[in-house]
Amino acid sequence: MKVTSPFNLGVNNKIVVVAALTLGLMGCALRTINIKTVDGRTGQPLAGVTTVWRQDRYQMFQTIVHSDPIVALPSGQDGTIDISGLHRNWTCTLMFSCPGYSDVYGQYSGSGMTLASKMECVPPLGCGDRIQFDGHANMADVRCRGLGSINCLFLEGENELAAKTNWCFVVKMQK
Repeated sequence: MKVTSPFNLGVNNKIVVVAALTLGLMGCALRTINIKTVDGRTGQPLAGVTTVWRQDRYQMFQTIVHSDPIVALPSGQDGTIDISGLHRNWTCTLMFSCPGYSDVYGQYSGSGMTLASKMECVPPLGCGDRIQFDGHANMADVRCRGLGSINCLFLEGENELAAKTNWCFVVKMQK
């Protein structure tokens, strides 16, 4: 009977092992964040909040890769939204919209979430039109012209850090 070492794998087996390890590591690199949307005055959870988001990887002040805009499921009765599939070290830009409330724009960077009432979209190398969203924009317009292009996205106006309670970032929406 011939005894073989577990490290003595054939070429095909090595490829399978490397592929399995790579897929395992890629899966570990993705994150999920939990968000709770509330009425800014009463603090009550808001159902039906629509969230559109995308991810960007920047290099030297320029977007080198970005995802297409993704529409998350609307918030439930408890106001929660789960955003899954976030890459480490990528910036995630989010837009929250609810009928009767001003839109809120956010950026998540791995350690925290910053919120603002305005967002500016700047085209690559500054060539082209800048687009500004002021909290009352048409959702389709934001998704197509803002989040759907390779623009760099900047939050404007008064920025605030989203509080984190019970593992959720709290997004306060104002009427």
